[in-house]
Amino acid sequence: MKNPLLSLTYFLSLTLQLVKSDVGVHLDHTPASGGFFDLLEEENFKIQCISNEPVESEDDIKWTTVDNNEIDSASMSRFTISSRLRKGQVIKTLIFTKIQPHDEGTYYCQMFDRGELLKRIDVNIRVSKKVVWSSNATELGGKIGEPLTIDCGTKSNPEAEIEAYDSNDVPLLESELKFVRANNEFTIPALTDEYQDEEVTCSAYVTLQNKVTITVSKVVKIKVYKKPEFKKIHHVVHAVVGQTARIRCEVLSSVPNVVNFQFMKNGQLIETSSEYRVDSFPSKGYAILSVVDVQDNDFGTYKCIAHNSILSNEVDIDLVAAKAPKQPKVAFLGFNDGETTWKIENQEANELPVTTYSIRYAIERLNTTATSNLKPGDNVAREWLKQNHYAASEIVVKRVSSNLYKIDGLFKENRYMFEFTPRNAAGTGEPFYVTVNLEKNVEVADSSNVVHYFFVVFTVLIALYFM
Repeated sequence: MKNPLLSLTYFLSLTLQLVKSDVGVHLDHTPASGGFFDLLEEENFKIQCISNEPVESEDDIKWTTVDNNEIDSASMSRFTISSRLRKGQVIKTLIFTKIQPHDEGTYYCQMFDRGELLKRIDVNIRVSKKVVWSSNATELGGKIGEPLTIDCGTKSNPEAEIEAYDSNDVPLLESELKFVRANNEFTIPALTDEYQDEEVTCSAYVTLQNKVTITVSKVVKIKVYKKPEFKKIHHVVHAVVGQTARIRCEVLSSVPNVVNFQFMKNGQLIETSSEYRVDSFPSKGYAILSVVDVQDNDFGTYKCIAHNSILSNEVDIDLVAAKAPKQPKVAFLGFNDGETTWKIENQEANELPVTTYSIRYAIERLNTTATSNLKPGDNVAREWLKQNHYAASEIVVKRVSSNLYKIDGLFKENRYMFEFTPRNAAGTGEPFYVTVNLEKNVEVADSSNVVHYFFVVFTVLIALYFM
């Protein structure tokens, strides 16, 4: 009769061997035929060593060199990272940031249990020369009608097969755009607008040691250089004597982008001074010449010159004398729920039309520095608003055909000072000043009857001051 204890011992030993035989590791990807990972110099490469079953310690999974030197996180160019899956398996990732020829060789993915090696997978790496292009240019350009050559050759891999494609992945010699090939150079006989921003992909087909062919590509963008083109609406600028004129010079398009603006008058370059101020914004495509305190001799033709790094262009801008808008006629039409309504009109026979009104206002403040020295009959609103420019609120409204405008955010039972200044294309006109006592809310009538309500319903006290 068999000994039951011996049978149990044999069963446990056999079970342990079976369990132990299932324990191991695998790679997240395998090499091509031949058993080698073939890589290009400076290529990024990573490979994962993954345990088949949960393990107690992440240190049981290791990457080592062929000399059994463990690879850890000490190096920046070759290192390992550990992580764990939900079910307990450990992943040890071997990373090469930019693999070099000296990294070529054999590496071991290994699994240990209490110091005993359970499983090892050999990983063989070969490193080939990287592709070095004959030209590193990523953008090439020329003027309309000029030829342009794109060099797709390589220095490091003379045996590489070279092909080039247009932006539709069509080989250049079959493209709708014309290219002529000579060895590994592709030439456009004469640039036209059709080539603008076209992208050419140079592809080098390199055969590695395992006879596997890989493709390395670069993209070259084509630029057709063009001189700056201006907005024509800026050819005439109106100005008022005694005011500041602003001459805006703006570019619609330019290839390459504009890098500099210049202004000239009578053949003389204009620079910032007490008479002029030049503000240039090439990245935004415009510049402004401010003529300070315009006088009669400032009128005439100015020249704006825009430069890109290849070409330049110029435009003439005439500074023409014009009249400022007349003082507007202003009528207060009502106050309701913090909002006032106004009617503003201007007479413009044979003059430039008013485009906007600047409206400044503030609560009336007496016994201030601005008002303490006033004489009887002086305009409090005018003097205070002139001397306290930034203390007042300001809005700029576009002129509307109804001539009706609203100002909100006001408080009743306060006296407000208002300034209404008309503006046209040439400059600003004479302001109109008024002080209004908002004693109580008065509902504003419909615009068709608004003047009638102004004379009949209003109990608001209005004090008008004229210059």
